[in-house]
Amino acid sequence: MKKPFLKSFLLLLLMPLFAFAQEKAERPDSSALAADVLQPGRFVRSGATLSLGLITTCFDSYLSPNNYMGFELSFLNENWRRSAGCETLFLQSISDTSVGLVVAGSSSSSFVVDEALSDAWAWRIGRLGPVAFYAGPEWQGRFGLVYNTRNSNNPANVKLGLHVGGMGMAEVRYRIFRIPVRTSYQVDMPLVGAVFSPQYSQSYYEIFTLKHFAGTIHFVSPHNGFSLRHILTTDMTLRHSILRLSVLSDSYQYRTSTNSFALCSLRLGVGLVFNSYAIYPREKAYDYLPY
Repeated sequence: MKKPFLKSFLLLLLMPLFAFAQEKAERPDSSALAADVLQPGRFVRSGATLSLGLITTCFDSYLSPNNYMGFELSFLNENWRRSAGCETLFLQSISDTSVGLVVAGSSSSSFVVDEALSDAWAWRIGRLGPVAFYAGPEWQGRFGLVYNTRNSNNPANVKLGLHVGGMGMAEVRYRIFRIPVRTSYQVDMPLVGAVFSPQYSQSYYEIFTLKHFAGTIHFVSPHNGFSLRHILTTDMTLRHSILRLSVLSDSYQYRTSTNSFALCSLRLGVGLVFNSYAIYPREKAYDYLPY
């Protein structure tokens, strides 16, 4: 009577161990999965920078014949990762948001909001000693608003633009007193695109209520809209953190048959860089990493 009961009791105690062994046998080797997950194509470098800058030119003939100058505060986020299928192809995404206050004289002021989104496919085209060179196509979207406090009829003008262009970058890695440093200089140039720009004295009521959309979309090229963006960054690894210092010069402008627009700024920024891994498929981390 006691032996069958004892065997049954021992079997109940060992059942969780059998189940755990079966689960480990069905689960793939974690080290092999980690090698697949932690591959260069899933490594992401993200940099977040807060900048304060000077708006040297804010000119919108739709709102005012004056050139405005002032200050702006901006937040720029950059993601950089290598393509999983090509060791020399890198993917870069930039989101740049800025808010500024500009004035002309003593009685007229404007608020400026600008959002620049871009994605670039950067090929590493060569090396010259410690310097690596990148180049590739890029698309760029611009969304913003200029609000003139002096105007009463048409106080605001919306800015919408979509452009295709190119980027080029030079990057060098070195050390300063045993501190790893990475410095890069990047130039972005829109080549062709289209912008939303109403004709002079054409009201938004006429456009959106009366549906008079003729003449609001214009083709832009370097001939009537030469724009450039320069980005100089230096990343310094300090203990377990990466500090980023940046200088950004942005010149965005275009001309239509009746209007001209230009927004030029120079900013100094400081931020942090974060390195992370993108895990696909999105399962629990303990299923993949060899902890």
